[in-house]
Amino acid sequence: MTTSSNSLGTSGRERLCLALDLTDRAEIIKAVEELRDLIGWFKLNSAFTLHGPGLVREILDRDVKVFLDAKLHDIPNTLAGYGDAVTRLGVHLVTLHTGGGLEMMRAAVAAADRTAAELGVQRPKLVGVTLLTSVDRATLNGDLN
Repeated sequence: MTTSSNSLGTSGRERLCLALDLTDRAEIIKAVEELRDLIGWFKLNSAFTLHGPGLVREILDRDVKVFLDAKLHDIPNTLAGYGDAVTRLGVHLVTLHTGGGLEMMRAAVAAADRTAAELGVQRPKLVGVTLLTSVDRATLNGDLN
């Protein structure tokens, strides 16, 4: 398949991400198979919890990128373990919840960097989520106050 590139050298396929908000593993794989020539990124959230790392590997085997929307949030030592694990798993992007603080996020990045260097691979992008789209002013001023 030939794709045109923009001025940044990124194909349209590499700029598209599909949220795999499905629970059936066969349906997920079928969607990736059918769309992998058009879409370069596939986002997993609860399907990862349901099907685990094997699903990620099965998707990665189809020459696409995986965005693991996990919003990881825990103590720094635990996030260091996640940083190592997601790097070994081979996902390309993982979300962290910034509510855990800078030390937590730095621990994840440092561990991911170490593991990536050890394996000779690129570290996944670690993206901080500051506020969920479902949180409104009433929630901020009431529930979280």
